[in-house]
Amino acid sequence: MPVRAAGSDEEARRERRQLWTLVVLAFVTAGALLALVVGAARRGVLSSRLVAANSDLPPPPATTDLETTALGSEPVWQLACGFVGPAAARCILYLADASGDLVEGSLSFPVPRAWLARFPHATAVDDPQVIRALVRTRYAPAGGPGMDSLAVSVAPSFAARLAAAGVTPQQFLAWLYQNVPVRDRPPWVRGG
Repeated sequence: MPVRAAGSDEEARRERRQLWTLVVLAFVTAGALLALVVGAARRGVLSSRLVAANSDLPPPPATTDLETTALGSEPVWQLACGFVGPAAARCILYLADASGDLVEGSLSFPVPRAWLARFPHATAVDDPQVIRALVRTRYAPAGGPGMDSLAVSVAPSFAARLAAAGVTPQQFLAWLYQNVPVRDRPPWVRGG
């Protein structure tokens, strides 16, 4: 049996301690970075800065009109309706984030097929006749946890399309939130 020198055992223990110290420090550093990223993403700082830095789109026009934009909201940029299968139809509100990029979870809601079929250009994006008629219906998205927590406003470009249909942004938002209790609506949406 070979005899080891006492110095080599001590050196091996010191190397193992250094290795474990480095492993523990790596885990602590990774945990701190993860906590920082999660905290920044929850506050919206990280995602909006990354999107703004990587976006080729110009920022949306600045406005102080709370009917058309609201800080921290997702503005409606487009409305499109279409027929789904032989007996149904849906309308989709395309929403955008603060930098103007469309968000993945657009707002979709059912409408009666017969109601939509009576418009000559029913499937055209932002059709003024469909917008005007839709705002006078009860076919708004259903209330509930999803809609109650959604802060929707109107993009300036969509506000111009609403005006062409004879609808104000406030009328549109009152229609959109008609199934949400007044206390759960965003502050810029008046009771309707």
